[in-house]
Amino acid sequence: NNPDPSLEEIFEAAEKINFDDFHQAFSYQPERISPLDQKLCKHPRNDLGNARRLIARHGSGIKYISEQGWHGWTGQCWSLEKGDQIVHKAAQNTADCLRYEFYAVAANGPYEDEPPKKYEERLKAWHSFARNSGNKPRISAMVTEAQPHLECSPKALDRKPYVLNVQNGTLDLKAPDNGREDWDGITLENHNPEDLITKLAEADYDPAATCSRFRQFISEIQP
Repeated sequence: NNPDPSLEEIFEAAEKINFDDFHQAFSYQPERISPLDQKLCKHPRNDLGNARRLIARHGSGIKYISEQGWHGWTGQCWSLEKGDQIVHKAAQNTADCLRYEFYAVAANGPYEDEPPKKYEERLKAWHSFARNSGNKPRISAMVTEAQPHLECSPKALDRKPYVLNVQNGTLDLKAPDNGREDWDGITLENHNPEDLITKLAEADYDPAATCSRFRQFISEIQP
């Protein structure tokens, strides 16, 4: 690729093309394009290419659990209930982001020795592909092609017996001793998708909270 087309060259090419987005696309210089867009614009312009784009942009937050369906990361836990919605929105966002990959292709300029006509045809094909990828059949196909690459066994979920997921984090109920005199064996960690937790208690953890009723019960049965 031509690494640094001048603005004059870019706009000379743009004048030959008359459809939406091109003026903005050609105004982008390569250094303004994100590394991710530069990488993803090299993927094929087909459903499998879009599936790879979906995985690259959102793969850390969506999983297909065998015999259950799509799960999505809510920020607190993995949710089957919200899974389809989360993966659908992720695919829509991936389609929207093709605009920026198109900008990357345009900003990179023509290939070495690529005739202007071929360059124009390639950009038109890219623009058409980016636009059509937002259509329902292409969104569905993107998700379908990504599924086998994001599959996870249900046996991998909720495998840690001594953690409790609460609203403000995940409690490790068998944390290593930190040497403090008031150590109670519990630490509060940030919610982490790698823990593969699907359960969430409705309560917050408050280390300063008391449990007067429970202590009263214990004193009654163990005087």
